[in-house]
Amino acid sequence: GERTYLLAEGAAYGLDAENGSVLWRRFVGFDTTYVPTRLEPKPDSDVLLVEAHPPAILRIDGATGALRWRAALDDLIVGAPVIADDSVLVATASTGIVVVDAESGARQGVWQLPQRLESGPATTRRGDHIYQLAGHSNLYSLVPAESKCEQVFYLGHLESTIDIAPIVAEPYVLIAANRSHDDSVLRVLATGTEGDLIERQQVNLSGHVRHAPIISDGRVILVTDLGAVYVFQIRPPEDPDPLVQVAERSAADAEHRIRYPLVESGELWYAGRALTRLTIHAARGRLEPRWLLHRDATFTQRPELLGDHLIHVRRLGGTAATVVTAADPQSGDTVWQTFLAAPLVGAPVLADDGS
Repeated sequence: GERTYLLAEGAAYGLDAENGSVLWRRFVGFDTTYVPTRLEPKPDSDVLLVEAHPPAILRIDGATGALRWRAALDDLIVGAPVIADDSVLVATASTGIVVVDAESGARQGVWQLPQRLESGPATTRRGDHIYQLAGHSNLYSLVPAESKCEQVFYLGHLESTIDIAPIVAEPYVLIAANRSHDDSVLRVLATGTEGDLIERQQVNLSGHVRHAPIISDGRVILVTDLGAVYVFQIRPPEDPDPLVQVAERSAADAEHRIRYPLVESGELWYAGRALTRLTIHAARGRLEPRWLLHRDATFTQRPELLGDHLIHVRRLGGTAATVVTAADPQSGDTVWQTFLAAPLVGAPVLADDGS
């Protein structure tokens, strides 16, 4: 009953995760980079799609691809939609954060911010705070229950130096900011006694953080675009260092490429120039390599673990075709493959028998 969703050549797809058969396809635009978002973490969940031009959010039946609602927006969408209780938060470049009812698609309101935005919002588990980065300088801390901005925290970042939304690793908020061509800094903010944010720590990283880290079992696991892997233990607020590094792997190469991580039960898979599996030995401070597959491929989204299938999406080298593969997560052996958006290599030929 599980399904997997992806984006390929301007279209969103829903596939049966058991055998790879295509359930539905919907064109959303070649400028769209946001993969379908599940509304809930369960097999029969609906999904949200992002259309680029004109900008809109769509709620789609996950099994059939049927449209449930379409919420048109007035401005460029700059971040993947975020689920917050019964609402969907969508960051737009100039308007602010648009709040849409998840059930009906009706617009509920807008957080109008005085600065242009470049990335999406983040929320706490309880939904009592929304954190939104401005295009430069500031981080906004918003309180939905009171419809107010609680704090404007000055970060001092420049335009186009932060690629991802804030990372909520309670009780901290993490900001990954690019600093130079080959390095970045992870800034750790903690909530003070009166709810205000206070910077507690800065951690230097090799490469840029261009995809959201994983928060799992009290740890932060991130992979930079140079292939450097970092595992941090989240410490209590009274500890002098909120994040303590417990394992690291040096940058894999000098090529900047987005790496998409997945963590489950102490195993780390990440897709970038290849699909790599590592075992996290935090007590020994080691990341043990297991295997590496599909070297020099171009992966386009985060791998997904559904049942006993590790599902990953990559471009077929030298073509526009996209390959969706379900593999055994332990061995990497292929279970099924589906090819999508593969162009014709020649004109159709009519045979004598009419086929």
